Amino acid sequence: MITVTKDGELMTNYVTINPVPADEVFGAFTDHEKQPAVMSLSEDSILYLVISDGGKVTRIDFGRSSGIVKGERKVLAFAVQQSLDGTLDICMAVDKPTSGCRFYLLHAIRPEDLLQPIPPSKIIDAVNFPIVAHIYMGNKSTAMSQSLPLVMVAFVRPDRITKTEELNFVEFKGKEAKLNGNWTVPADPERILAVELGTVSTGDGAFILYEGQSGKKHLLFQNFTGSVPFAVQPVCPEGAVGLTTFLDTQTQETTLIVAGDKIAYFLPRDYLSPKGTGTVIDNLEHVPGMKDIHCSQSQEDLRLWYTTVDDALYYYTTTTSDLSEGVNIPLLPEGQGGRASGLLCAQARDDDSDLLVSSLLSVDQDANIYLLQQDSASKAWQRYPFWFSSEKNVKEVEGYMLRFQVVQNNDPEDPNNDDEGEMIVGSWLYVTCSGLVRCFINGKPATMSPAGDWYQTDVKGVLNVLLQTEDATCHQFAVQRYRPVEIPGGKRQRNSERLIEDPVLDPSEKVVGRLKNIQTEDDLRALRRQDGTPLIGPGVPDGDVIRAAQAFQQLSERADEIHLDQKQKLAAYKLAVRELKGQASGAWNWVEDKVKDAIDWGVKLVGDVWKFIVKIGEEIFEIALTTITSIVKGIVWVFKKVGAFIKDVIEFLGFLFGWGDILDTTDSIVAGLNAALDHGKSVLESQHDTVHGWLEDLRETLKEQLPILHDTDYTAVLKNQELAKLLSGSSKLSDDDETKQSVVYNWSAYNFTYGGGTTSAVLHDDSMSRTGTEDELLRLWDTVVDQLEAITKTVVKVAKEFVDFFKPGHLNVNTLINKVGTILIDELVDALERLADIIFYALSTGISIIKDIGNKKIDIPIISWVWEKIISRGRPLTLLNFYAVLIAIPTTILYKATTKSAPPKLSGRVTKDTFAQHVTGKGSATLSKDITNFALSASSGLELVSEEFSTLGLLADGTFEGLGLEGISVGFIGEFMNVFDSATLAFEAVGGFVEWPVIPDETTAEDTRAFDLAKFNKYSGWALKGAGMGSSVIIKVVAKAKKAPRPVVKRWKATVGAAMSVPKLCLSLTNGIQDAKEGEKSDILIVNGFLKGGFTFGKQWGESVAAWNNQVENELMYAGLVVKQICAIALYGLKIVDFGVGIIE
Repeated sequence: MITVTKDGELMTNYVTINPVPADEVFGAFTDHEKQPAVMSLSEDSILYLVISDGGKVTRIDFGRSSGIVKGERKVLAFAVQQSLDGTLDICMAVDKPTSGCRFYLLHAIRPEDLLQPIPPSKIIDAVNFPIVAHIYMGNKSTAMSQSLPLVMVAFVRPDRITKTEELNFVEFKGKEAKLNGNWTVPADPERILAVELGTVSTGDGAFILYEGQSGKKHLLFQNFTGSVPFAVQPVCPEGAVGLTTFLDTQTQETTLIVAGDKIAYFLPRDYLSPKGTGTVIDNLEHVPGMKDIHCSQSQEDLRLWYTTVDDALYYYTTTTSDLSEGVNIPLLPEGQGGRASGLLCAQARDDDSDLLVSSLLSVDQDANIYLLQQDSASKAWQRYPFWFSSEKNVKEVEGYMLRFQVVQNNDPEDPNNDDEGEMIVGSWLYVTCSGLVRCFINGKPATMSPAGDWYQTDVKGVLNVLLQTEDATCHQFAVQRYRPVEIPGGKRQRNSERLIEDPVLDPSEKVVGRLKNIQTEDDLRALRRQDGTPLIGPGVPDGDVIRAAQAFQQLSERADEIHLDQKQKLAAYKLAVRELKGQASGAWNWVEDKVKDAIDWGVKLVGDVWKFIVKIGEEIFEIALTTITSIVKGIVWVFKKVGAFIKDVIEFLGFLFGWGDILDTTDSIVAGLNAALDHGKSVLESQHDTVHGWLEDLRETLKEQLPILHDTDYTAVLKNQELAKLLSGSSKLSDDDETKQSVVYNWSAYNFTYGGGTTSAVLHDDSMSRTGTEDELLRLWDTVVDQLEAITKTVVKVAKEFVDFFKPGHLNVNTLINKVGTILIDELVDALERLADIIFYALSTGISIIKDIGNKKIDIPIISWVWEKIISRGRPLTLLNFYAVLIAIPTTILYKATTKSAPPKLSGRVTKDTFAQHVTGKGSATLSKDITNFALSASSGLELVSEEFSTLGLLADGTFEGLGLEGISVGFIGEFMNVFDSATLAFEAVGGFVEWPVIPDETTAEDTRAFDLAKFNKYSGWALKGAGMGSSVIIKVVAKAKKAPRPVVKRWKATVGAAMSVPKLCLSLTNGIQDAKEGEKSDILIVNGFLKGGFTFGKQWGESVAAWNNQVENELMYAGLVVKQICAIALYGLKIVDFGVGIIE
């Protein structure tokens, strides 16, 4: 049975993006992925294109990439026009060495073809045009992509046109473009105010709004392409300042709209007659201070955008068939709407209806473009940064982050359990959203909407969704269906797609839940920021504070009603999305920006609809509270009204990392690691000559213990334990599960993987010469490399049997241990003996390598920025600090969630000597308690983060090509693997600190023989774990020195890991049996120990099988990857439980 766990948090996140300058001129259109794209002409005459390209938003020099601009040539002017079928017409004027310029039309270009040179068959040009300063475009017939556009060129800037000869119509004939020639107007113009192009049955022409010498304004339609060119001057509306046009899709003729004291439209019969007066749009009779107008069209849907003299922006939503039936909404307040470009497009949906998407690109105070996009369901506008991808520039994004994880039922007693393992790695989820929202899904830009789409999960079966909104806009999400990924060359699964129970995630439930604590004015006045300052300043009137407390309660009650209503209406695994008929919610953006001007406001029941009512000046806005989006908009508005900012909203209703605590935890991990390494070095130096003797003792001990291990009934111990159902989708998530699968617990791993770790990480390791230690390692490597093939064959022959065991429904510790016999133990200990010299030499000498590499500086876009700017306030990010902070974040989250306090500070307290005292039971009780509690918490964080790296290492060389999980570019793989090998070595070392066995002095033991066995087993288990660290040292040295192919190096570690896993499993189970006999350890921890032993074994074999791509068939290799993920998820969940149960009060 497949289920999907869900979590969402309102928080501050970080993305690597660059803002897009508005430049001199910009034009917007919708790309092939239904996303806004932009062309802009910079001050240095470069025509840039910003567009989505295979999951990445890129900015390119379009003039050069298209093949039009060559050498030192510059783009003088451009215009872009999009047809209703999505194709583009692009005009460009390019200078040339001689006088004049060259003019180009790139005709009927598909957006997806813009990133490659434009073929000559798509280009129409003219060699000798005068210098062009501006280009006007209009579609002749936007319903037909092959119809040529209408074009006029201006030879001076638009605001300086005073003569008709400064404007000329462009005609296209065949592959050539030419100017139509001179033309005149009945009255001598003082200045030409606006130009639009259009088509009518008599031919193509231009609409000209101009001012005569007398100051009177005139409207002209000039026909250029009819059999006999003509001009008509209809009646110009009073106060006319701007023109716009649209194509009537029924008549294929242009309708003209004139903006002035009123807004009127002219049909062909109006503008072809000197007596034509047009028709005033009823709802736009009184528009004071009109400045300009333009429109967006999608078939019959029409939106008019108009600005006022104080640069406020309004829009009017209507249809081409009835312009007087529409809704007028204010959008951007004074000073914000001076430069804007609107878009309207339709997206298909499952129910064959269209989802209308409205977008507006405008310019902020820094002269950068930003995007406003309207949620089609609630009609509210959402603000986004408009950007292109960056490797270094980090921007804070304040909004929601969501996490969906596919979970597989692992309970063998559950009748709904799957008989065979699913390929949850890279599986697909069909997700819908109650509104339209732009987001990053696993690091790639995407859009979620009511239309729904399939999205591929990552290697852990996770969809990480980071909403790009900058205004805390909230939606509901539904994971409706699941399907596994198809294994290349594997058997095709029939009926693999299935519905998901309990599909809905509503992130607002957390927000509203936290809001319910604010019930009175005193509650609100008592709120404090993290720095201790009051949220509500002394200057906020008591009336506003009282109204705010009342509004919060009313909004939370209304949200509860919507949540309940949504659950009741939930039918057949689908989110019930109802689009609002009214458009009033479109005013939220205006009302938010005008929050200080609100003179009366509150939540009231109007008829049978709850509304948020705001009075600004003489206008009253009534916004229906019928969606979660409108509820959360209301909450944010109230916070702003009492003086709070979006960061304050996140602090009180969302999640804030306690960066100070995380820095302390980071320093504690570093201190503990150094102490453990120093103590370990002294231990290893005294024991180096006894390794082979120890291995022989290990062989005999394991064979002696094997009958006991076979006879022990682990099933009886595990029976009726909830922990045995850790991965079961049949029961409600525990608090520990919720922590494990939460957004914040997984935050650091996410930000490494999708924040530049696999594409831009650089470890500044400039050491070129080898040390004597490294030379000795390479000599030893040459003595064992030929034996690895034989050892690999030993472990590969049992691989399929072990991997099959970990498929859902097969998990049984008794069955697992009974697969291990004395012959296998002999073979594996023999293998370890052959490798012992190099592994344990690497372990003892690798400590200096770890310390040296740990001090190297590392650059990773988001992690480095957060570390230097927020966490450490200026300290450089070294490799040691890097892996410590990755572990510190989930460690701190878990510790605080469990104990309601920060982890203990170990920096300055734990040293080589105090650590040695701790692990021998002789240390300070307080310090030992703190180390124990800290290590328990850090163990799960270590498991989480190291597993992320381990899996990325498996995928890095392209072995799993075809799953869609390839995320590391070939050109970058060398640098990534340098970081990967170094970090993996560090994780092994941290494991030595947090999992070092504590064994008291033997003189305190009652049963000396039992004590000796326990001591041998525990130290043997730790030694084998240390051997893993030794093999990581070898990987680091050999890979760098010999430049060995990644698959070869990967297989080497997989072989050693598999060889060590069987004795480690036996030792782990033996320790559990001994603990059970002693009766001092909690039953839950004993159960966990058995489970951890099995899952650790399974994780290692899954990883090894996934690495042996030259030894096993494809299907088994992919199954290994699945098993690795299942066991890893179980392991860090079990370690979370260990902390909750084993913490010392």
